[in-house]
Amino acid sequence: MKLLFKILVLVFLSGNAFSQMDSTIVAPKKKSNTKWRVAVHANYINFNNSLGYFDIDSEYKLGFSTGPVFHIPISPYNSMRIEPYYLFQQIQNRYVADNVDVKTAFTNHVAGMDFFPVVLKTKSKFKPTLSLGGYAQYHIHSKSQTEINGTEIAYPFDEFNHFQAGWIVGAGVYLNRTLLELRLYNALVEFYPNAVSSNTLRSMSFIIAF
Repeated sequence: MKLLFKILVLVFLSGNAFSQMDSTIVAPKKKSNTKWRVAVHANYINFNNSLGYFDIDSEYKLGFSTGPVFHIPISPYNSMRIEPYYLFQQIQNRYVADNVDVKTAFTNHVAGMDFFPVVLKTKSKFKPTLSLGGYAQYHIHSKSQTEINGTEIAYPFDEFNHFQAGWIVGAGVYLNRTLLELRLYNALVEFYPNAVSSNTLRSMSFIIAF
């Protein structure tokens, strides 16, 4: 709980810093606004790029994130968003062959930042929106649990890339001032470094910003 409290304080302080930047950088006629986001994430590993962009692996694990959303208008149809957040992330890696079932589950506490230089939306009644950008995440604390045929073994996985980064694409709609958006996070960094097969983290997420 102490770790979670420290991360939330960090996110809050980041929010105050960006809010102060908004008041000095953005012109008065293009007022920025701040929202708060909550999100559910389906996290999974894409081995050898075997999954389509919108395929979700059957071994996915759920997590959640929360943090401020800074919306900076650029034009009537385009804007920019900056989103620092805390992410509680769960991941499962499973290998089954020759009557051997090896399963490793990760529980991660992550500090992240989503940056969208392009946010397009219409001025229609429901205001559909398309978001294009990138993200960076750092795994502050992680623990793993490995089982072979249901029996837990002492085999910690410390050799993974704690820093993750990649691209995001999101599509959603504004209902009044509330944003509902479905996003795909695709890492460009290997999860297990120096592994025989390619492996990257993916996340399909549903975001509510209000």
